[in-house]
Parts: sequence; structure tokens; C-alpha cells
Amino acid sequence: MRKREHYTRTVNGKCRNCERPKYRNRGLCLKCLAQYQVETHSASKHQKNRKKTVMRNQYGLEPEDYQAMLEAQEHTCAVCEEKVELWVDHDHRTNKVRGLLCPKCNNFMAALDSPLFEKLLAYKRSSLEIPPSLRSASRFLG
Repeated sequence: MRKREHYTRTVNGKCRNCERPKYRNRGLCLKCLAQYQVETHSASKHQKNRKKTVMRNQYGLEPEDYQAMLEAQEHTCAVCEEKVELWVDHDHRTNKVRGLLCPKCNNFMAALDSPLFEKLLAYKRSSLEIPPSLRSASRFLG
């Protein structure tokens, strides 16, 4: 029975990066092949490609458009002006792009677009008016 190392590695050539035997007929040894796969198939590269695809499909933005928006906003959030990674802010009903926001401001804008927002405002306004039955307990209310 053959050893596994002999089965997986061939001796018909040497790795193009080092002098170890090539792995199958890939041109690289196992160590160099693993390094190559880490460099070319990394999560960050996949995430960048996915981000480009989402921006193109969902918002109709090309990478050049996004870059132009970044430069127009001086790489800062359109609301709080922080210099962090910026997200595309868009109207959820029309998908129209409004600008680039930091994650915190973008999440807040999403809450503002919610139909629940008007109810929250009404609740807050009503809580400012203390009913007569609760006036004696008003010192316990914020």
C-alpha cells in the first residue's frame, strides 16, 4: 500500500515557487498552493466583489459612481460627518439613492422610513401630556 504523501504528490516536476515536488499537476506544491488559495480566494476579496454586485443590482451604482459620491462627501457621513466605512442610503420604497451614511445614521434613517415611526412620535407626544389621574405620580415619570 502506498503512503498518502506519495499518492497526493507527483515527482514529475517541481513547484514553480520553490523546489518541492508539485501537487498533482497544478504547478505548485501543497504549501504554495494553500498560500495561493488564501491570497486569491480570501473572504475580503469575495466581500468586495459581493458589495460591487449588490451596489450594481440593487442601487444601479457602479464602483466609479460610489467613488464619486465618496469624494463629493469628502469620505464622511452625510449626517454626522464621521470618517468611517460608509453605506449606501436609499429610499426603501423607490430604491432611490440619497447618499452615503455611516452604519449608525443609516440604521436610524431606516427606522425613520418605517411606518412605525409615526406611531412612536405620537406616543412620545402623548407622554408629554400628563393625564390628571397621573399628576400626583408625575414625579416618578421621566
